[in-house]
Amino acid sequence: MSKLFISYSKQNKDYARLLTTKLIEEGFDVWIDDVIDPSDNWWRTIRQAIRDCAAFILIMTPKSENSHWVVQELAYALELKKPFFPLLREGNPNLLHSDVWSRFASIQAIDIRQGQLPSNGFYGKLRERSQLPQNRLMSIDLMPKPFEWIEIPAGKVTIGRNPRAIGGYIDKATTFDVSTFSIAKYPVTNSQFTKFIEAGGYGQKHWWTDAGWQRLEKREWDKPYFWHDELWNKADYPVVGVSWYEAIAFCRWLSASTGEMITLPTDQQWQRATQGDTGWNYPYANTFDKERCNFNSEGTTPVTQYEGKDKGDSPFGVTDMSGNVWEWCLTQYARFDNRLDGTNIRMLRGGSWRYDLSDLLCVDYRNRDDPGNWNEILGFRIVRS
Repeated sequence: MSKLFISYSKQNKDYARLLTTKLIEEGFDVWIDDVIDPSDNWWRTIRQAIRDCAAFILIMTPKSENSHWVVQELAYALELKKPFFPLLREGNPNLLHSDVWSRFASIQAIDIRQGQLPSNGFYGKLRERSQLPQNRLMSIDLMPKPFEWIEIPAGKVTIGRNPRAIGGYIDKATTFDVSTFSIAKYPVTNSQFTKFIEAGGYGQKHWWTDAGWQRLEKREWDKPYFWHDELWNKADYPVVGVSWYEAIAFCRWLSASTGEMITLPTDQQWQRATQGDTGWNYPYANTFDKERCNFNSEGTTPVTQYEGKDKGDSPFGVTDMSGNVWEWCLTQYARFDNRLDGTNIRMLRGGSWRYDLSDLLCVDYRNRDDPGNWNEILGFRIVRS
């Protein structure tokens, strides 16, 4: 059985040992720092163990969030693109929003705050993912063109500066620090979403949140709603007719397929990638220009149609972030919460082709919808930690 690496703060050593015993009983080969000989080079030994592991288990607590060693282990495991299994052991679930834990937004953390060991389903998923082949394709190779990652440098973003940005968890102008991340240059296209369908994404429960799977079964989803409508299904057009649940399932499938940490952008990440440090009202300028976006039209357009610095690109070179389709975000509307569970209303950003009111295409306009809804104006793009 594949080797597992357990990362934890010293305050959780007893629980880590208990988990280790259970994992060994389940047939896993486990590495824990108890096995380091005092004469060994500590960090060199840990790095070797992370290189050798097939999966990385993180015990999440306030102490581990602030542990130098845990942070170092996380960074190295991310660099090696190891599969991650976060366990929320102590503290408020809002730990998931901190700079350290936000990189796990695409993976559902298992709540073990009552001191219990993970349920049996955890070990099955662990077996499945820890035995994935190490020669997986990267997203840049797996996704059909046009596809490109744009790195967004760390910076600040202010939400709520204008009245149209007020609402939900924002009741006044609030400035957030945003860590470095990468965002897809274009919205996810029909040809890219085809990969998820061909991989059986609609038939594999482990890609879906519990609420998402319940909605899938109730509505008998097996593809986006307009999938066979020739008006919407052209290869390089943004996929539409997808709910937030479907977008998240796509992200979880792509994360597992590539070993990368892929999810939807948070409310803050989306605005940071669109506005940068400019303070502009639109991605391309401070004033609206109908020639630089898909606005008040008959339907969607190719995701590259408004590409270019002289067209609709953001200051960082991200394309199609104003008009064409509303884009699902990770963040709940009512509160600053990026967890995947539940049925709470989620953020939408960017406006769409349908409207004749340019204010809806502003960088700071914040819309929302039920995560189970879909229509011809809803799509999404992805981010990578």
